Amino acid sequence: MEKFTTHCSDTAELVLDDVFVPEECHLASGTEDGMKAYESLTVDRIFTAALALGTGRAAYEAAVQYAKERKQFGTPISKFQAVQFKLVDMLAQLEQAQLYTYQVARMADAGTNITRHAALAKMIAADGCNQICQKALNVFGGYGLMMEYPVQRYLRDSYFPMIGGGTSDIMRLIVSRQLSL
Repeated sequence: MEKFTTHCSDTAELVLDDVFVPEECHLASGTEDGMKAYESLTVDRIFTAALALGTGRAAYEAAVQYAKERKQFGTPISKFQAVQFKLVDMLAQLEQAQLYTYQVARMADAGTNITRHAALAKMIAADGCNQICQKALNVFGGYGLMMEYPVQRYLRDSYFPMIGGGTSDIMRLIVSRQLSL
C-alpha cells in the first residue's frame, strides 16, 4: 500500500477469513499472554520515540548545514538571528526528547513500570520531531519543498511516530488513566 510517510517501510493489508486460533494462542486482556502483548506495546513506544529522535536529529543537522552554506545578501543565513533562534529551538526540543526517551529506556531496562513514561516519551519525541522538521523546512525555504533536499522527506516521515503505535491523543488518554483522572 502506498502511503504519505515512511516509504522505506512496506505496508500491506492482511485478511484472514475462517481462521481457527487455538485458545492457548489468544491474547485476551487480563491473562498473562494479554499482559505480555500490552507490555510489548509499551516498550514499542520507546522504539517509536527513538525513531522520532533519529528523524528529528537528521532534520536538525540538515538545517544547520544548509544554514551555514546558504547565503543571502552575501552572508550565510546562519548569521541571521531569526534562523539562529529556529536552530536553537530545534536543538532544545531534540535534547529534551532525547533525555526523556533515554531515561525511560533505562527505566525499562531496570524493570520499572513505564506505561505512563513510555506514552509521554513517545508523545514528546513524536510531536517534537514534527515541529523540528517543520522548522527545518522553514530554514530551507522554498528549497525545502524540492525533492532533491532531504528535509521534505524528514517532514513526511515525522508524521509516522505521531500516528504509529497510537496517536498522541491516545498517549494522553493512557497517561490520564495512569493518573486516575
